[in-house]
Amino acid sequence: MELNLNGELIRQWIYTDSRNDSVIPSAFDSKGLLYGMHWIDEKRVGISVFDKATSSWKPAPSLPSDFLIGADGTRLVYQKGDTLRWFEGLNTELKESAAVSQP
Repeated sequence: MELNLNGELIRQWIYTDSRNDSVIPSAFDSKGLLYGMHWIDEKRVGISVFDKATSSWKPAPSLPSDFLIGADGTRLVYQKGDTLRWFEGLNTELKESAAVSQP
């Protein structure tokens, strides 16, 4: 479900995951894009972004597959060991971008 700042429903989407192939939503950026960690057979295989038009997760191979913990504006925040890293997320057309940026 997507809510506005007043808590009112904007829209809701239904998608299906299987036990062996799933995406765990992990970050919601300031452009309204939802990112998740894609898992296959309990192994993290990459990052996906939710496509609202098709109610499906799309792979984002240009983004690091490290442990995604959230978003800071349009930048995605990853944890690798005891280090945090920031990477620019995708634009609203779901085009790939992997420019590295630090806070």
